[in-house]
Amino acid sequence: MAPQDSLAPITRRDIKRSLANGSTNEVAEGFERFLPESKLQSLIQESRVRSTLIEWISGNDDQTRLIDDLTNYVMTRGSRVFLTLLYIEASEQIKSLQAAKFKDVHLPIRITDENEASKLHPSGTSSGIPKSAVAAFKRWKDKQCEDFTRDQWIFLAPVFKRNRFRYEFHANHRLPFILSTKPITSDGYFGTIKKVKLHVDNQNLDDICKPRVNGHHIEVALKELAIKDPGVTDVEKFYVKEMAIAAYKKGTGRYFVFPWAEEGSLQSFWEAGLAAAQDRSISWAINQMKGICEGTEELHKKNTRHGDIKPANILCFKTHDGGSGQMTLVVADVGLAKVHEDYTNKRFIATTTKYGTLMYDPPETPSYQQGKPVSRLYDIWGLGCVFLEFSVWLLRDWKDLQEFRRNLKQNENDSSRFWQPNGKRNPAVDKWIKKLQPAHQPSLQALLGLISERMLVPEESRINARDLVTKLKGIQAKVSKRSNTSETDVALPTRKKPRKETRTKPRTKGPAGKSGPKVSDPSQYRTSKLDSRWRSMPDNDWASRLMSCLDWPSLRPMVDASRICQSCSNLDFGSLYLDLHRSVQDLESSSDDCSLCHFLYRCLSKPTCKPHGRVTLSRDDASHTFRLSSYGTAVISIYHEPGPHEYVPSYAQLGLPLLPISGSSQQFELLNGWTHLCDATHNCLPGRDNELTMPTRLVDVGKNANDFLRLVETDDNTRGRFVALSHCWGNPSKEKMFCTSADNIESLKKDIPHDVLPKTFQDAVKVTRALGITYLWIDSLCIIQGDNNDWELEAGRMEDVFSSAYCVIAASSATSSREGFLDKAQRAAITVKIPQGPLHLADAIDDFQAHVEKSVLNTRGWVFQERALARRTIHFTSRQVYWECGRGIYCETLAQLGKYVYSKQKHRQSQVLGDSDFPSYILPYYKDERIRLVQYIYQFYSGLQLTKPSDRSKAILGLQKRLSRIFDLKQGHGLEATYGIIWAFFERTLLWQAGTSGGMARIKYDKIYAVPSWSWMAYMGKIQYMKIQFSRVNWTGNLQRPFTSPDDSSQWDGRLVAHASKLFIDTVELSKRSIMDLGDYRFDPVRDRCVVVGTSKDKNSDGGINQCEHTPRWSYNPRTHQSTSDLK
Repeated sequence: MAPQDSLAPITRRDIKRSLANGSTNEVAEGFERFLPESKLQSLIQESRVRSTLIEWISGNDDQTRLIDDLTNYVMTRGSRVFLTLLYIEASEQIKSLQAAKFKDVHLPIRITDENEASKLHPSGTSSGIPKSAVAAFKRWKDKQCEDFTRDQWIFLAPVFKRNRFRYEFHANHRLPFILSTKPITSDGYFGTIKKVKLHVDNQNLDDICKPRVNGHHIEVALKELAIKDPGVTDVEKFYVKEMAIAAYKKGTGRYFVFPWAEEGSLQSFWEAGLAAAQDRSISWAINQMKGICEGTEELHKKNTRHGDIKPANILCFKTHDGGSGQMTLVVADVGLAKVHEDYTNKRFIATTTKYGTLMYDPPETPSYQQGKPVSRLYDIWGLGCVFLEFSVWLLRDWKDLQEFRRNLKQNENDSSRFWQPNGKRNPAVDKWIKKLQPAHQPSLQALLGLISERMLVPEESRINARDLVTKLKGIQAKVSKRSNTSETDVALPTRKKPRKETRTKPRTKGPAGKSGPKVSDPSQYRTSKLDSRWRSMPDNDWASRLMSCLDWPSLRPMVDASRICQSCSNLDFGSLYLDLHRSVQDLESSSDDCSLCHFLYRCLSKPTCKPHGRVTLSRDDASHTFRLSSYGTAVISIYHEPGPHEYVPSYAQLGLPLLPISGSSQQFELLNGWTHLCDATHNCLPGRDNELTMPTRLVDVGKNANDFLRLVETDDNTRGRFVALSHCWGNPSKEKMFCTSADNIESLKKDIPHDVLPKTFQDAVKVTRALGITYLWIDSLCIIQGDNNDWELEAGRMEDVFSSAYCVIAASSATSSREGFLDKAQRAAITVKIPQGPLHLADAIDDFQAHVEKSVLNTRGWVFQERALARRTIHFTSRQVYWECGRGIYCETLAQLGKYVYSKQKHRQSQVLGDSDFPSYILPYYKDERIRLVQYIYQFYSGLQLTKPSDRSKAILGLQKRLSRIFDLKQGHGLEATYGIIWAFFERTLLWQAGTSGGMARIKYDKIYAVPSWSWMAYMGKIQYMKIQFSRVNWTGNLQRPFTSPDDSSQWDGRLVAHASKLFIDTVELSKRSIMDLGDYRFDPVRDRCVVVGTSKDKNSDGGINQCEHTPRWSYNPRTHQSTSDLK
């Protein structure tokens, strides 16, 4: 664009040219014109806004001040208001709306016939806007009011976000969909499906939704439910059954958005023969079957069933990581047009809503038609049919599968069922199972036996989903075991007539599933399990973009062929197993003379390694490392040259073997690359600058190294981004501790001497300036130390500070503020040559759990909520820098750590705290998931250290506020989270116990901050929660909620009232069966009582009922019949 264009005023024509769906005069319903987000940003440039306003504002007086104020208003609070006024040609109203403090956040609005304006909500209701704005609209002409209310929607198209699932829109909302040039529509009983394009600017979704149409839009399936107002149960079942990106309500309509399965269904996959030879492995197929069954099991756990399992309802998604043939199978009931129905006959007319496709329904279907409840074993029969067909295609080909289906029809009048009219299994099934039995492949024998003996059998003998998953895991283990021996069990018979010649690399003997497509992820069914592991998820797209801003030659290890010993010169670093032929001690003795021996010794002599005897390393292609064993410690990372090359090893990643010097301009280039990429491609930013809550005080660091530092107190006009520092104070003496006090605050407002700052603070200033940020928040400088009132106020604002920060700097390895954090150990690295080119090897250091999660900083209680509430964190460790945001962990080596695609445990503990919109990642649609998350948070926090034990109830206040607001936990109880108890989960969060019996100690609180003894916050020490199955307990009501309305909560003194019972047990037996909180507790059979909080719905082995008991310590007064101390 020419320089003068950047100063050109914005015109109505500019807006019209920028609109999506604006190329034709005809507008299809649901595909109205809207302004994409990127177009809005390109229009709202300060220079162009200013030029436009200069044209609008007329008069002889000097208008510079007014232009400045209006420009600031448009850029910070009113860009959409400004564009709407420009579009309806009502520019003269900009001054009145700015003066009336009318902002974008007040949109959309409703204006009545009397020109009464109010904010319009999706439900159709309205609420107030500033009175001054109401008055401003009253002065408008009627046509302007009509035009504004009509055209405001052009600029309000929503953004679909990765960590949000449900939305509600007003009937007039314009959604960011583009009608496909070749529209595909499919009608079904539950609704209509259209193939549409989601504008790439108005989404921030998972990789499965990467752009595939000219790089601009994303193909999705839009499903409109025919049932306009289904009950809650039905809607929840839809959420579970369908692999949806989003669900939304618009007006009275209900919709789902799905990823478009570009590879179609499993049916079309078989028919087209899309899999290359290397993808037709037994290990891949069984992994897919197991994943599908795990998903079905999750459905069954929620008392629902799929009801229509067939190849046409199993969709094929290709991962977009640059690989070929990487296919994931996902069960869905989407009904996309690409799904073939060649072999599905009409459904039962009278029972369309209950039963699946005729071909795959079970023999008991007639009894269901007569009113018998439909069992979840209905799905197992369908799975057996699909798995048998899968096996036919896998071992034979599409033509044989067609023949098998023809064999199912015994005469022209028969339907292609797997059973006969008399209810017995179709003889063709037995014939083909026998034909497929391969004597030399035990795993396939086991699979076919499972189908024949446990799946395609009468209902009473049919296996359930949970046991089916267990059986498939056992078969999978057989494949894995044999694939690591000389007897491979993964090669399949060659197709009789291959469709086209495909070159494939020789198969290697390694862990099963490594070379096949990725496994179906049952977490698509929206359930969660928590674990604590991070896995390598290389992202070459990010890596290449970051590499472009670095000086690669300076980060490339040198090749020193002259100092390579004979043993090292014979090593083949391209092999799957690397036998060094030497021990660690041998490498040490020759490390002075051989640079490769020196490198190997440094990698293998770490405390976490130290192998004994002759060392053989195993290559792990998934993590691009050499390990001590197939699943052992990673010791060497493998990198390839950047840029296009004829041969790029699949086992090597793009990354940095050598890291930039700490605190160097090159390292800061990398940090800025991270922030800019995250800003542009993720949804992790805290929000617009004008919408953020600024801390009470900030350190103004200026922009240059020579700028003065000063403490500033913010007000309503203070705007801008700020960085927050998370650090360990250590234990400095009062003389060496640099902090703000009542005595020095005024002088610090004028100047903070840089030289007297602790090293950690100096480093934080340097990083903040390098990021181009003006403000820095440091607790000891921005909170007045020694002022209890200020401390109490600021402690309650921790949520706002860390969630509003542009990013958080974490000094993870520094034990005190005097150590600094811009320093790290030099990484061992070397370049070796293989026949195809150079390989770069480096010490494997991508270990976020060891370097960050187990660092000295993250053992501190206050830091726990800082990490959870932060949108993005830059962790400075002694080995490398890590960038953490809602999309995972990015290492300074350019590796990415994230969710493990083969694992059922998608929602890991380790990702909960990195969620940029904590705790949305956990998908809080089910109560048990929220309870599990809350218990994990409290349990983890209870094991952390605090300098002052009495901070135990305060250092998590911000986190509790966030949980309460996100989960909407008030529920009429007034106090949503108090003393470590979430009142919405009253009984479950109260049933805590010491992590180790007798391992807790009572905290001495000041009277004003006292915590009742029934709360774990009253004690130091790690806790755990009783292991009580969800949905398997009856709460007795013996423990009364302390208040029933919000008004009662203000009068509550912290006591709990309960119906207590005497314990008929002696001290010895009690000690065997109980976990004591305090080590000095002595059971008193006269005074002590127990409260039965809940009873199990399941009987134990002797026919009795297990009870959830809470044993309080009460001083019981027989005369008053009252407790004289709080419960516990």
